[in-house]
Amino acid sequence: MGLLKKRRKRENMIARVAFWKLKPGKYADFFREMSKSAAILQGHAGIKGIEMLHSVNETNLPISITYWDTLQDSDNSRNQPEFQAAIGKMKPILEGMPEIKIYDVDGLEIFLKKFK
Repeated sequence: MGLLKKRRKRENMIARVAFWKLKPGKYADFFREMSKSAAILQGHAGIKGIEMLHSVNETNLPISITYWDTLQDSDNSRNQPEFQAAIGKMKPILEGMPEIKIYDVDGLEIFLKKFK
């Protein structure tokens, strides 16, 4: 394996990554609405964390990452009426719904410890 050692995969932890496309000039509105959505998510079973990223050159292309114990926890959260209502409020500032990708989280703790 060379310099890399095989890392033990964290069982069941996943990241749901959403690639958003906003209407021009709507990042501040998007960030405000995502903050409200994050407050809703904090009460949902299985949530481990939330991150927001935005391009320094294209603020209309933010990325949100939510970390979950299981894919089922993430799916259950997305189907809650209050979460659906929060997403519905964002539709006027979006250029369509986000592209969603699911990733296994592998080695996150190792990465974070290295840079502390």
